[in-house]
Amino acid sequence: MKISRLPRIKGYRVFRDFTWPEDLHGFAQFNVIYGWNGSGKTTLSSLFENLQDKRPVSDGDVVFAFDDSSRKIAGNRIAEEAVPHVRVFNRDFVARTIEAIGKSNVAPIYYLGKESIEKQKQIESLRDERQRAVKASDKAENKKRKAEKALDNFCIEKAKFIKETLLGSPDHANYDKRGFRQAVASIKASPQPRALAEEEKADFRKQKELKAKGTIPKISAPSVDIADLKTRVSLLLGRSVLSQVIADLANDPTVGAWVQQGLSLHKGERETDTCRFCGNDFSAHRRAALEAHFNDAFASFQDEAGQEIKEINRLHESFETVAVVFPDTSRFYENLAEEAEKAISTAKEVVHEVIRVLDSLTAILKKKKANPFESVSLEAGEPNLESPGQSISAAIDAVNEIIDKHESITGNLTTEIRNAYRALEQGYVLEAVPRFDELEELAADAETTLGQVKDKPSEIKANIASLEREIREHR
Repeated sequence: MKISRLPRIKGYRVFRDFTWPEDLHGFAQFNVIYGWNGSGKTTLSSLFENLQDKRPVSDGDVVFAFDDSSRKIAGNRIAEEAVPHVRVFNRDFVARTIEAIGKSNVAPIYYLGKESIEKQKQIESLRDERQRAVKASDKAENKKRKAEKALDNFCIEKAKFIKETLLGSPDHANYDKRGFRQAVASIKASPQPRALAEEEKADFRKQKELKAKGTIPKISAPSVDIADLKTRVSLLLGRSVLSQVIADLANDPTVGAWVQQGLSLHKGERETDTCRFCGNDFSAHRRAALEAHFNDAFASFQDEAGQEIKEINRLHESFETVAVVFPDTSRFYENLAEEAEKAISTAKEVVHEVIRVLDSLTAILKKKKANPFESVSLEAGEPNLESPGQSISAAIDAVNEIIDKHESITGNLTTEIRNAYRALEQGYVLEAVPRFDELEELAADAETTLGQVKDKPSEIKANIASLEREIREHR
């Protein structure tokens, strides 16, 4: 049985993670192993010593292969398995052998002075110290590696989350841990932005899914001054027509209006002395009495009142038109729908309030027109005459502002979507910064600790080499 190779040496002294290469021949009858100081020659001989003494390898993960490599034994099972007889003659063997000769009753081949013996003891002590230093260095190196791995895994995990969450963004198609680290550095290099509320995240998620929608025309608000209109109506209501009043007609406006219209049918081209209703004579005395009742002042007032009613009706039709031209909220982008619904609802209420006031003014004027002989006051405190709480122009402007936002989004849709993706990325990165800082600090602490112990084995090794040279010189 012979050793053919060492398939794996992991975490044992200077060997961090060694695997026997496929193109490297196995051990032959004679082998030359060479390398720089600290490259692992002595470590290899120590593994052969473990085989010699059938002493398990307690550190790391070591595997020995024998013959044609078909038989393999883990280093920690050497004491339990059959292994070849090995003899190791290295520097440690020489030092141990010479020291043993000096302490035995056998006549020594070499005579060592007291000073060399003390130095040899120092060397043994330093070797133990170096072994502890190597373990401490390995432990610090392992801790640093784990801390850096934890930070790296965190960056990979967050980058993957952001990439998958922002699927569809051309700026994040190849997002990886480098992009995440750059985003963290960018946040730290400038005043830290404000964290996004859940509602804002929801809005940005909607914004990034936007698709172009159709144009929405603005609403044109009819120009009306309710206060001025009330003043004009109030003046008309306060006027009283002076005429030779026929009581029956004055007391019954409906009959009065009918008689007034009938009188016009007996004048001008239709003038006749016969009553067109009853067929009896239409006396000159009755004609004069009616004309005195419906004199020029009466006709002038009714004309004014009619014109005012006509103007109010025109405004009424305009507002009725506006009431039905408000756009449906489904035409807006989703992130504007709620705001648009509130503004449109408010504007509709104001429009209907204006229509209600106009209807009230029309009804009052019609009554006055039918009976112009009495002065009537316009009670502003009446519910049907109260002005809208908000001006119609302000209400319509609020709707038009949202329409402007809608049109702006349509015109800058690509920019809006990209801004939404970037805002979400920044929000997610900002949430991850505290944990990133924590892991980065742990990695920095581990590196500092390693820096304090990594040079210690080399320093001890140099001291051992110096003492060994002094011993050789003495010999």
